[in-house]
Amino acid sequence: MDFNTKYQCQCWLSIRALSLIMNDSKDGPISKKAGRTRASILAAAENLFSTHGFASTRLEDVADELGLTRAALFYYFRD
Repeated sequence: MDFNTKYQCQCWLSIRALSLIMNDSKDGPISKKAGRTRASILAAAENLFSTHGFASTRLEDVADELGLTRAALFYYFRD
């Protein structure tokens, strides 16, 4: 992974993490459990991005890492 791609991934993850901290959800504040699940998804995605690269990581890879379905990812990250 080159520096620019890694930097873009880190920026995106930082923005998503900040939205978690601020409970910035279109549907209002999120529950603690949902916040933990979202944080777990972000951590798994960050791990896979650093290992396989951003372009090579699929949603299915992130879901499989956590034992979730692809649909669950869309549930926790609607936007």
